[in-house]
Amino acid sequence: MSNTGVTTSSLTVIPTSISTSKNEGTIARTPFDDPGADIVIRSCDKTCFRVFMAVLRLASPIFADMLSIPQPVDASSGAGETYDGLPVVDVSEDARTLYYLLQWCYPMTSPTVTQMSDLRLLLLTSRKYAMDMFREDLQSHLRLAISSDPVGAYVAAVSNGLEDLATQAAVRSLQLSLTDFHSPELRHIPAEDYNVLVQYHVACGIAASDLTSKRFWFAPIPDILQTSPACNECFILDPRPSSVTWYAPRVLWAYLQRVGPTLMRQPDGDAILTNEFLPDLHGQGRCPGCGKDRTLPLNDFGKLLSTAVGLAVEKVPKPVLKF
Repeated sequence: MSNTGVTTSSLTVIPTSISTSKNEGTIARTPFDDPGADIVIRSCDKTCFRVFMAVLRLASPIFADMLSIPQPVDASSGAGETYDGLPVVDVSEDARTLYYLLQWCYPMTSPTVTQMSDLRLLLLTSRKYAMDMFREDLQSHLRLAISSDPVGAYVAAVSNGLEDLATQAAVRSLQLSLTDFHSPELRHIPAEDYNVLVQYHVACGIAASDLTSKRFWFAPIPDILQTSPACNECFILDPRPSSVTWYAPRVLWAYLQRVGPTLMRQPDGDAILTNEFLPDLHGQGRCPGCGKDRTLPLNDFGKLLSTAVGLAVEKVPKPVLKF
């Protein structure tokens, strides 16, 4: 059973309809409509999966225990319910979840789980049925999904007691503004756990934005930040006093003032390396005396600040979750 990659934005591998109608009821689609099967697993939404007991016993000790109970061999036995003469075992999972679960049990390529809601439910179900290898597979899927949906991944991790993955998702969520914390999965965790994520984000925002008023992270950069003015016309004294006297073009101080609110909303070093801060600053940096455009080295200063942001955020205590 091979692992496959996950992208939460790709199309699901399961068709919208995963079952076909039959006079006796609803039977799951291939490969779970095998006439040679020896038992039927029925979902909570009444879809019947014709499967082989031997496969389920090997995949899950819980299934093995369930199937160790004597089952009726046909409808005439009068003991229990049958479907096409096969014993029926009812489970609480819906057809979609059961389809994924049983796919993994069978000797075929492991299913690609493409939706965060499926990941969350399957992690819960794999724990219920003690399917440890499937659970590890799903955790790998969730780890890959963090980059594209950190908030949804946080919910899935918290719901399943996966503290390490929840922390990774919380850190990745710093690339988002709090106003972008949109996920239908949020309804599946308590407000307390969501508040932990928000408070971590706020603490990181304070730590990151505070750097714009500090100077301990400054380092000399040619043509943009120095301890003595490179040009008496375009270099001005740092408006904030510090233990070291710094000079820089006016455009640098304007840039530093502008990124503060952004870091408060989105405490991620990469957020300040975009060009959105620079377009209307170009032209302001050209010195009429020396003729140099001082906006050009701003990228080097931005990288210096980005590194400092990463270090500041790293010092913020990670979310503490109660499982």
